[in-house]
Amino acid sequence: MTEMPPRSRMSWAELLDVLTDSDRRRNTILEKPSETERMALFLLRREGFSAQLASQSQKNFDLELYRPGERVAVQIRNHRAKVHLGQIEKFLDFLVHDDSQHFTNGLFISTSGFTPSIYSYLREERISNLRLAILREGRLIWNAEEIDSAAEREKTTYIGVFTCKGGVGKTTIAAH
Repeated sequence: MTEMPPRSRMSWAELLDVLTDSDRRRNTILEKPSETERMALFLLRREGFSAQLASQSQKNFDLELYRPGERVAVQIRNHRAKVHLGQIEKFLDFLVHDDSQHFTNGLFISTSGFTPSIYSYLREERISNLRLAILREGRLIWNAEEIDSAAEREKTTYIGVFTCKGGVGKTTIAAH
């Protein structure tokens, strides 16, 4: 049997917390997380974060991540449609609000990706305290913009050709 690399190991206590929806540090049973939240929690712990579910009363974020010198609020979206700019702006407003001053950064995870306007907005406004990730096929993809751009290029473009017979011997063709 091959040995797993140390960074991908999870302690038994953390695994038990994920499986039983409890958190030993707070000594409580938490609200049952969605399958997507559970997967993100597991993957972020494998990335080296200490991660826990947000309390039931907290609606602005789903997970809290900790590393030395870093505390991250995580918002997770599992929708068919891509995350749009309004959702990102709402999360950014939360991050700069007085109630969230204990967070150093934000992480927005989507299973469907992000609209192109989000990437433009983050670049133009020079927002550095927010990272974007895509959760697909049981892994976190950190280069979300590249993945979304590739998906846009692969989309099928349909061209309709219309003919119009306008009278004696004349046919007009238009493509849209």
